[in-house]
Amino acid sequence: MHQEPLTTLELLIRQEVAAKRLYEAFAIMFPEEEEFWTKIAAEEQNHADLLIKLRSKPNIETWFIDEMQLSPEVIKKSTDYVNDKREFTLKGHVNLEQAFSLAENVERFLIDGVFIKLEQRPSINTPRAMLTLAEETKKHRELVLQKQKVLFRK
Repeated sequence: MHQEPLTTLELLIRQEVAAKRLYEAFAIMFPEEEEFWTKIAAEEQNHADLLIKLRSKPNIETWFIDEMQLSPEVIKKSTDYVNDKREFTLKGHVNLEQAFSLAENVERFLIDGVFIKLEQRPSINTPRAMLTLAEETKKHRELVLQKQKVLFRK
């Protein structure tokens, strides 16, 4: 049976859920920072929920392709990477310092690979949810970097 490829929107939703699940794994594996990781995981779920609401927006996939010029394959590869790192974490192969580096990489991918396109191609048609996600993702990266600096003097 032939399965239709996932839309860019669906891939972005999966990316946010994968990030949430990674951060939940960090909360389990690093109980000393459980509150930090649980808070960011909950915010990632909120991001997925915002994207889910875009499903009802007419022509949203066209917007992602024409306006954002996002590569579904790049998003899929990033999500696979996040899922792999979650499994690696749950097997005990990641220490706390590495967890912060991974989180920074995940957030940086979204900023540099997805949300920067909002700045490069400003459009009056940009859904408010995408602007919110861009700002909150930048905030997540800053929180991770600040916490990393405090814990590891980086």
